Amino acid sequence: MISEWYEMIKARKWMKKNIPFLYAWHAYVGHELDLFEAFKKSHTIDYVANKQDISKDLLQSWIEVGVAINHLKEKKSGRYKVNRRLLLPKRNSLSGTLLKEMMELHIPSLLSYPELLKTQSKIRFDDKKHGEIVARTSRLIETIAYPNYKKLIKDGNVKSIIDVGCGHGGYLQRIAQEYPHIQMVGIDKHPHVVESAEKVCESLANVDIIHADVNEWSPSSKENDLVMMNNIMHYVAPDKRFDLVSKMSKWLHKKGKIIIITPVRNSEHGKEFSAVFNSFFSAHSNLHTLPTKTDLETIANKLGMRMRQFDPIIKEGSWYVAVIENK
Repeated sequence: MISEWYEMIKARKWMKKNIPFLYAWHAYVGHELDLFEAFKKSHTIDYVANKQDISKDLLQSWIEVGVAINHLKEKKSGRYKVNRRLLLPKRNSLSGTLLKEMMELHIPSLLSYPELLKTQSKIRFDDKKHGEIVARTSRLIETIAYPNYKKLIKDGNVKSIIDVGCGHGGYLQRIAQEYPHIQMVGIDKHPHVVESAEKVCESLANVDIIHADVNEWSPSSKENDLVMMNNIMHYVAPDKRFDLVSKMSKWLHKKGKIIIITPVRNSEHGKEFSAVFNSFFSAHSNLHTLPTKTDLETIANKLGMRMRQFDPIIKEGSWYVAVIENK
């Protein structure tokens, strides 16, 4: 009897722990189907279901959850409206994209762990399918990290930059527009991403976008001021990271710098998110574990360089900026 009561207490505990997931699930569904926009003004369930050609009974269920968690409020005559006091994601917003990545990439990968553990297998990250989601999420990091680049550019009198894994060219575009005197090269191996970066930067005379594998490419000049590595460390196998950074260090003059922006494992800040993020990467055959601060310091020391800066840019997510330079 005592054991049954104990199990009931544990069951209630886990039910309560699952409540926060309802907020993310409800926001995700609302974001994907523009339901928050649909209920921006008070409407009935029938009206929205008919207008958007969606299931009435499932919409009813979604509405009930929304009212229960205060995302929505019930008005008169069976009408419902978004609770404007809450910061709900808008269509194509960065917050909505981050939510989409979590719900469509991270959570499904974590739920696959029992099967992956039993079969001793891994899943493969589909860049063509999910690359755009990840790229849009990277723009959120870009917005927060950009002041670090401005400071480096100002303090170091930067005139040339190489962006390794430039993605859709967001950093290059920002820097080029504000600093038209800086000559920049962006390199990426994914053709569809390169095509997007070329469109973004086509009007910028000081930016060249190159489709190439960084392991097989080198710049014509070895006297560059800054090499950028933004959100690419998890694409590089741990035993290949030293070789990559070593190669890039040869592209710099004596006072040049390498800047690495990445989530960091076992960090001082954001340990919970860092652990989950690392679990996501570990579940994929073509992604790799996150570096630790010690890993980055070791790479710098082996190159005869030093890690001048190591600061969090998003503490909750254990995102850090590391700056490596010659001693």
